[in-house]
Amino acid sequence: MPKIVDHDKYREELLGGCFELFSDKGYSNVTMRQIAKELGISTGALYHYFPTKQSILDQLFQYMGKKDVEEGVQATSLSGSFEERIGLFLDFFRAKESAFGKMLLLSIDFVRSHDTMEARQTARQWLDYYIRNMAVYLRLPSQMAEFMATFLGGLVYQNRLVPGSISLREQLDLLKDVLMVYLGEHENPKNRLCNLCPFMTDHNSTETEEVSY
Repeated sequence: MPKIVDHDKYREELLGGCFELFSDKGYSNVTMRQIAKELGISTGALYHYFPTKQSILDQLFQYMGKKDVEEGVQATSLSGSFEERIGLFLDFFRAKESAFGKMLLLSIDFVRSHDTMEARQTARQWLDYYIRNMAVYLRLPSQMAEFMATFLGGLVYQNRLVPGSISLREQLDLLKDVLMVYLGEHENPKNRLCNLCPFMTDHNSTETEEVSY
């Protein structure tokens, strides 16, 4: 009886291997032949799943983004106050910082090696996926979610550029304090200047918006 192959699962296993390979050697420094050798498969099998090296990265960004969001939802909570949700979210980010750092450096390497609009759009799509899901999970307007993503990306980059130059825990605690003060000011009836006020109230609903690429 022929062996039944779960192609989707196998593709994800290959993507996981590519992630480690790209993180270790750099996206621009490996060929499809080298990738196949490292993964222990034939070049023909590799091309069956990924017609080009860029297609590997395109699917890798989608796979890692979906995987991170699913793990984040499982590790945190979709209900409770904003303070509770942001605390759980930042704890999750701290635990995943190393993987986020690898993805950030990989995206920079990819854009540098190609320097095309298509490459920048691929990287931007990956980033937007995180921002949209962050907005849904934390119930924040998109501009606030983008601010958080910019801040967190900067932390990860600096931590890679000059290891040990910052305390990730202290910076994340400071981000939480800044958000709480900022949103608290807008919750004050005397300072109702924008649409952020409702995001300080408790939310007990577990309904979420499904975000896709």
